[in-house]
Amino acid sequence: MFRGSSSHSCDPKGRLIVPSRFRDVIQAGGGDGLIITKGDSPCLIAYSYDEWQKFELLVKSLKSPNSGKLRRHFIGNAQDCPCDKQGRILIPKNLRDHARIDKDLMLIGLLDHFEIWSMENWELEDQKTIESINNGDYKDELAVLGL
Repeated sequence: MFRGSSSHSCDPKGRLIVPSRFRDVIQAGGGDGLIITKGDSPCLIAYSYDEWQKFELLVKSLKSPNSGKLRRHFIGNAQDCPCDKQGRILIPKNLRDHARIDKDLMLIGLLDHFEIWSMENWELEDQKTIESINNGDYKDELAVLGL
């Protein structure tokens, strides 16, 4: 499972060194790389190969009027990003542009996948979430979690 968050940087070519704790999950998940696609925010979503297959089945099962648009967004933008011998992946330019990734970024583990954010966008998103928690917007969800 992908857990925790960590700050990283990518080089001018868009290469990112994947943390070893994430590489272990990737290798256990069916391969030496990731499938990365656009998120619903200005971020990227990264899956191991096994988890990606589960995600594709979920997307395929959608039957709403918007399912075609969602399929185009998530599946149509998916890229295979193999890890090299140094544990790096190359994030394609179109995906970096979507997430506004230049150099500094954050990896956020979310159990079956992780997100890749530009540092600037992550700080804004995290602050919004903290404010929402403080405003009581998530009180029902937090109660279920015992928090």
